[in-house]
Amino acid sequence: VGRPAIFVRLSQCNLQCIGCDTPIRNKIEEVTIESIMSRIDNFRKVHANTRIVITGGEPLLQPEAISDILDKVVGPYDLETNGTIDNQIDLIKRFNIVVVSPKKSCFNTIKESSSFINTWNKELNSNNNVFFKFVIGGGLKWSWSESDIKSLIEISSIDPSRIWLMPAGDNEAKLVVSGKN
Repeated sequence: VGRPAIFVRLSQCNLQCIGCDTPIRNKIEEVTIESIMSRIDNFRKVHANTRIVITGGEPLLQPEAISDILDKVVGPYDLETNGTIDNQIDLIKRFNIVVVSPKKSCFNTIKESSSFINTWNKELNSNNNVFFKFVIGGGLKWSWSESDIKSLIEISSIDPSRIWLMPAGDNEAKLVVSGKN
């Protein structure tokens, strides 16, 4: 959306989505909170007021690391999660924006995915700061189609203005094809 952001990408995920754009790599850089703070401070010397996006993998698998970052680095903070870990309510409420990116393959039916959406809306959206990002197209088992999204809107409590769509793909050709689906 055209806002500068610093991504703090935590490793590990509780899902193993084939075709994921952030697969677990053989080499993971372990860093200290001081190193993260230093990198953020250096970036902010050029780009003041930059948002910090905590993402993954699935970041909520590492609540202590997230708490350390939130306690020691000035925000604002956004969280991007697959939404499958919802037992960190106090931590989730510390974020300015929460982007839930559900994977279609986690659900057997649209009704199940609607229930998931409604749970996030009712229990974790007290600050009206939860958005839903759906990866569309690409022929991936976990991506969504336009008709899936329309069905979700019809049967869930999701507000269409809270939906973000992202075409699947890791190169320009795949993005162009996904964007047309």
